[in-house]
Amino acid sequence: KSKPHRAHENRHQKGAVEQPEQDADHTGKLTRDGTLAGPGEGGRSVSFRREIDPDQPGWFADQRFKKADLHCHSVFSTFKYFRIANTRDSYNRPEEVYRLAKERGMDFVTITDHDSIDGCLSLLNRNPDLADFFISEEVETWFPETKQRIHVNVFDIDEKQHEEISRRRMNIYDLHEYIRQENIIASANHMFQNYRMRNSPRRYFEEMLRMFDIFEVKN
Repeated sequence: KSKPHRAHENRHQKGAVEQPEQDADHTGKLTRDGTLAGPGEGGRSVSFRREIDPDQPGWFADQRFKKADLHCHSVFSTFKYFRIANTRDSYNRPEEVYRLAKERGMDFVTITDHDSIDGCLSLLNRNPDLADFFISEEVETWFPETKQRIHVNVFDIDEKQHEEISRRRMNIYDLHEYIRQENIIASANHMFQNYRMRNSPRRYFEEMLRMFDIFEVKN
């Protein structure tokens, strides 16, 4: 996979990166165990302890299962339908998303910002040795006949694949063709969030089941 370049961080989400490069919570180098270590000798570190949730199922602590939160956002994700307020899907910087995921017991971490991998690249540019992090995004796409929009998460992609996905996303059939061609793991998210009976329920289910093997059941 291609190596991320810092120039890509600013391509789409300029508002997100106008924040200070460093602040009280995000200074230093991110380590593999989720610790933020200060730069150089004498640099401070922000450690974490794993949270213990009494409601967690028994399998959560079973080391045979590897865990990842496959739907989360960073400050690089814009809520595009309310642009006038410059709202975000999250106000956490990528380093904080990573730290919280590790604190909560995740073995692997990814970020699924809307139609953007800038948050992922920002994290990897600052921490290129994170072997437990992979690039993902949440893609907004449409059925061409009904204009119904669907959100699809695509996982473990690179910059070249992101560019092609961006080019094809206006048509869900074109997007699906490329996802299958590249063997990209993808999930259909919150299927009924934008469903307005523009298509018959039966046909809608048949089309989605034909195109996707994974469906998000809890967001």
